[in-house]
Amino acid sequence: MSNTSAFLNRQHVPALCLVTILSTIPTSFATLNYDFDDGTLQGWTTILPADPGAAPLAFTATTAPVSRVQPQAGSHLVAPMPWGGRDAEHETLYLRSPEFFVDTSGDLTFYMAGGSASSPLPSTDADVLATPNAISGGAMFVGLRRVSDGTFVLTKRRGGNGNGWVAHSFTAAELAPFVGELCTLDLVDTNFSGWGWTALDTVSIPGVSGASVVIS
Repeated sequence: MSNTSAFLNRQHVPALCLVTILSTIPTSFATLNYDFDDGTLQGWTTILPADPGAAPLAFTATTAPVSRVQPQAGSHLVAPMPWGGRDAEHETLYLRSPEFFVDTSGDLTFYMAGGSASSPLPSTDADVLATPNAISGGAMFVGLRRVSDGTFVLTKRRGGNGNGWVAHSFTAAELAPFVGELCTLDLVDTNFSGWGWTALDTVSIPGVSGASVVIS
């Protein structure tokens, strides 16, 4: 079955929509890459804190905040800033990628640095929003979020604490059940205390931008 056929089967769309979809889905799926090296979040949205400009701490695209925490590649990374507040009590930090449709072209990969935390991970975005303030021993993770119901269908946390970068992935096999699903990749930090910070860099997503597929 082709990628396009798999996509259509997952979407269960009416016949009248097929012409529009077929005219907007690329014949070969692209990879969505985020390196943050232009100094912006490249379309990622801050969900919490609600007013990141006024908050004492928020996920930010930044150059190396200190000498021991360098970008995984290039010039920038995403980290909680200002750096001095990273382990202190703070609002929950919640960052979300642009929407995309998962495809079968490969693994979804990203790099994490910082703490791992050991608390059970939230099951849905509603669980995160119900914790607007970080707690000691909270959760820090990256989650593949299904837009239709807010469920984190796949999650990863950093393996142990450290300033260095650890490569993580959701493999093509893990992604297979969600091909054609509209998703986001979410970065969540509900933790404060020692090693109460997490950073993200070099994200590669096998999928089609949600903005590139129009259903009418």
